Parts: sequence; C-alpha cells; structure tokens
Amino acid sequence: GGTPTISGNLTVSVSSTAYPITVPHLGNTGGTSGNLDALDDRLFAAHLRNGRLWTAHNIQVNSSGVASSTGARNGSRWYELQNLTTTPTLRQSGTVFDSAASNPKSYWIPSILASGQGHVAMGFSTAGAANRINAGTVGRLSGDSLSTMQSPVDYTASSTAYNPAGDTGVDNGFRRWGDYSYTCLDPNDDMTMWTIQQFCDAAN
Repeated sequence: GGTPTISGNLTVSVSSTAYPITVPHLGNTGGTSGNLDALDDRLFAAHLRNGRLWTAHNIQVNSSGVASSTGARNGSRWYELQNLTTTPTLRQSGTVFDSAASNPKSYWIPSILASGQGHVAMGFSTAGAANRINAGTVGRLSGDSLSTMQSPVDYTASSTAYNPAGDTGVDNGFRRWGDYSYTCLDPNDDMTMWTIQQFCDAAN
C-alpha cells in the first residue's frame, strides 16, 4: 500500500442539520428522563462502494423533514458522496422522517449500505409517544429517483414498554438506547442485505 498519507480537511456542502432530541416512547413511565437517548448528530458507519461513500446520521426535523431545533422528532439523514479521489461532492441525500402533526415517530441511529447492484438498504431504531420501541428499515432501488427512499417499515412488532429500574438518568439524564445499528452484505451473492438494530422484545 505504500506510505499512507492524510489529506487536509475537505468541505462538502449539505442541507442544514439540527441536534437530535431524546425520543419519547409508548409506555414510558419515567417522564422526560425516561426518554431514549438519541446520542448526537455524528455520522455513523461509512460504507465505500464503487468509488462512492454512503453514510447517515440522525437529526431533529420538522413535519416537512427540514432540520429544525423545534422539530419535535428525529429523522435519519443519509448521503452519497462521489469524486472521492479528487474533490468530493454530494451526489444525493435524503431524510427518512414522520410527517405526522402530533405524536410523530422518530427514526434514529441509522446505518446504510449499497449492494453490488446499486440498491440501498438502511436500518434504524423507531419509537414515539404513540409507538413502542422497534427496529425499522427502508430501501431504494438503483433506478429510483435521486435523493428518494421508499416507505420505511418496522420489521419488529413490540408490544411491551421499556422502563427498567434505575435506568433513567444514566446517560446524559436519559435512557441509553440504539447505538447498535449495522447493515451489511451477504458475501455469498453481493446482493442480499442484512440489518440489525435494537428493539424491546419483553417488558424492560
């Protein structure tokens, strides 16, 4: 590989972002301190494919999916960057979010991946004041319009609440959750994609 070097800082312009909020969840008995910690707005696992970089993070958005410090929900923003060997630029990006006017669901702690065919899968945690804590996923086909995803779905169906004794206040005053998200390719075919998240499968 020769002698590794590192470039200077590179700037890529993207749409505005906003720090995520903690996530309310159905059955929460801890008040605001029982909300789930969405961590922060750092970029999560980056994936290189065919000379392009895919990555995602969670941000606070409003009912239109626009970053807002009063948005009352978290969305999962994703990016595809190109021209990595010269001057990187944004090829496309989008935000998976809930447009509900009240009791919106949050999508947070995302991971994203592109297959050998150019299709994309993303996984994340989902919850809201009217929704249990579940694992969700969404995808796009290589021929879909740029900057679009299909409709997100929960792939678990929790019927239980998460209120473990002594858990409130352990992480910045909120319940630690969700920084376990991984989306990967099956090496047998370079097409099948797997995504893994947390969900509440039994009380607490």
